[in-house]
Amino acid sequence: KNLVEKFVFKDYLIIINSDHGESLGEKDFYFNHGQDLYEHSIKVPLILVYPKYFPSKVIEAPVRLLDLLPTLRELLKLEKKTTEEGFSLLPLIKGGGATIESSFSLAVNPNQGLWSIENKNSKMIYKLFENKINIGNLKADFFPAFFYFDLKADPFENSPLQFSSLNNWQQ
Repeated sequence: KNLVEKFVFKDYLIIINSDHGESLGEKDFYFNHGQDLYEHSIKVPLILVYPKYFPSKVIEAPVRLLDLLPTLRELLKLEKKTTEEGFSLLPLIKGGGATIESSFSLAVNPNQGLWSIENKNSKMIYKLFENKINIGNLKADFFPAFFYFDLKADPFENSPLQFSSLNNWQQ
């Protein structure tokens, strides 16, 4: 921290991020990505270092990589494109600004499609598996599944909520 702020990089903007996490044994996934949307695969680092314009700090609020481009545009005083999505993180970095209420993730691969939506306390994952199933009268080539998690009580997403718990989704 001191080296960056006092000497070498005080006039440079340094960005460290990743486009996805990695499974390292969680839920029996090893070294894969794009196969699930659990926290270990979608939570990634986003580090901005620019001592000339803002001090070092940790922001606990969730942010999205989608917000990186608007942040850079504002920081570098570049014109905003009308089709640009996301929000600048500078107000949040400077100690104010709104936080993200919910986020959406998507993963598609040859055998399944997945999407998730997450708010501060809860997460829903929808999976559409390619799988020939035959359960009673139900015969299908694809099998849909919904998983709901209370992230405060179950941050590692080990125990999906029962459907009767869905009334709490908005809380």
